[in-house]
Amino acid sequence: MTKKQDLETMMEQAEQPFSSPAFDTFTAAWAVSQRKKKATETLDRAEAQSTPDAQPDKTQAVESDPEVLRRKTENMFHGPVLDTFTAAWAASKDKIKARPAPRPDNEHIVRHIYTHLCMAGMQGDLAPILQPLSDDVEWQSPGPEAIPWAGTVRGRKQVVQWFASRGKALEVEQFVPKEFITQGNQVIVMCEERSRVKATGKSYDVAVMAAWTLLNGVVTRYREAYDTATVLAAFQND
Repeated sequence: MTKKQDLETMMEQAEQPFSSPAFDTFTAAWAVSQRKKKATETLDRAEAQSTPDAQPDKTQAVESDPEVLRRKTENMFHGPVLDTFTAAWAASKDKIKARPAPRPDNEHIVRHIYTHLCMAGMQGDLAPILQPLSDDVEWQSPGPEAIPWAGTVRGRKQVVQWFASRGKALEVEQFVPKEFITQGNQVIVMCEERSRVKATGKSYDVAVMAAWTLLNGVVTRYREAYDTATVLAAFQND
């Protein structure tokens, strides 16, 4: 027997309150609707108790109701949820603004100079070496006046002249940077050099320590130290 037949049977067996002529048609219709509603609710409760698995389907139907979904969707973007996302976005913007600029890699800059410095002995191209230098760079090499490049020069033009003096006096046979030590804005480079003095034909081997000072990725000062006595001896005739 179906639900509809059960409901109709219950309505037929129930006591009818409409026999009195005092009940008009509207009142009778309202009373029938109320009795039918009550009978339907009774039948639903009975089915829910006899078939527990049916309850989740009813709950799912309520949750799938468009109006319920609309209210849930609207509530997602109000109150604390929106405030949380807004605060996170604002914090990320502040962090991006406050992020410091990356520091120049001083050691990489100096290594790049030495790469071209070794090549300059064969090709004579000083442009890649001069490019990282400041306009007023201070360039210092120790030794007496008998060593042509000894002394201090300033600016790129004078550095070019310094290299020209070395190239005129020496033939560099070997120049190898062995170690790079970086501390703050300074890079110390330990090198080994073997060169021959053109005027005397004598060769010398020295360890050269070079100190590079940089500011914002630009070389502002260069100082080198080596055994000047060994170099000077190579310039002297027997």
